Amino acid sequence: MQTRKTTSVLSHRDGLRVKRNKNGTVLWQYRCRYERKQVIMSLGFYPELTLKGAQDLVPHLKHWIQQGDDPRIKYKQFIKGTKDEPTTADLDSAARKL
Repeated sequence: MQTRKTTSVLSHRDGLRVKRNKNGTVLWQYRCRYERKQVIMSLGFYPELTLKGAQDLVPHLKHWIQQGDDPRIKYKQFIKGTKDEPTTADLDSAARKL
C-alpha cells in the first residue's frame, strides 16, 4: 500500500463522501446537520463497505435525522443489531415529507 503525505476527501452525493487517509485506507463518511451542528460520521472502510452499501445507508440516516434521532447513536445501534432498520413504509413517508 502506498503512503501519502496528505489525506484527501472526495464528495459523492447526498452528504456521502470518501476520505483517503495517509496510510492509503479509504473511509466512507456521512456529513449532515443534527441540532443545527455539522456532524461528520464514519460509516466504514472500503472494501468492507462498498459504494452501493454506503449509498443504501443514506435513506436510513436521513430518516433518523428527520425523526429527531441522533444518527450517530442510531447507526451504532443498527450496526450492532440492537435496533430494527426502518421499514419501507417509514422511508416512503419520510421521502414524501421532503
